[in-house]
Amino acid sequence: MERKQAQELAEALQGVKIFHGMSPQQIATVVGSAEPIALSAGEPVFREGDPVDGFYLLVSGSISVRRQLHGRETEVASLEAQTAIGESGMIGGDRRMASCVAATDCLLYKISRSSFDRLCASGSAATVRLVLNIASILRARLDQLNRAFVELSERAARGEGPEREVELEVFRRQLYTEWMF
Repeated sequence: MERKQAQELAEALQGVKIFHGMSPQQIATVVGSAEPIALSAGEPVFREGDPVDGFYLLVSGSISVRRQLHGRETEVASLEAQTAIGESGMIGGDRRMASCVAATDCLLYKISRSSFDRLCASGSAATVRLVLNIASILRARLDQLNRAFVELSERAARGEGPEREVELEVFRRQLYTEWMF
């Protein structure tokens, strides 16, 4: 990608959580090797079980996040533009935890595993910040998961009941909405 194009993309993506605290120049360093991908509604970004081969930046459109549950594919979340998808898999993940399918026509940019590995090997300030942001996102998800399970466990111990399944479903949807694939 040309430098000017990387800078324009960086400015457009400043609000994405994975780039929190990064300057437009640092973001441009990260997205400089990104490949544009245009998808029509219904086309997959990736499928559950696929190898993790990179992460994606959703610039426009929306993505349906789907999992195999009880023998059928079920939508568990919907992701909108200005979102990173699959970045947590870059930290030790080998297989996709869910399928992501274009719900509408989408424009994404893919940062391949090899590009990510090269960025990490460079040791640049942009890369350090990117990895710290991914770690921060993962930590926030883990904290949320821990709090929710403690609360649900306490309610179950008190015998509070029928709405637990509804709460678990609400929590599952929230987790998948905020969880990056």
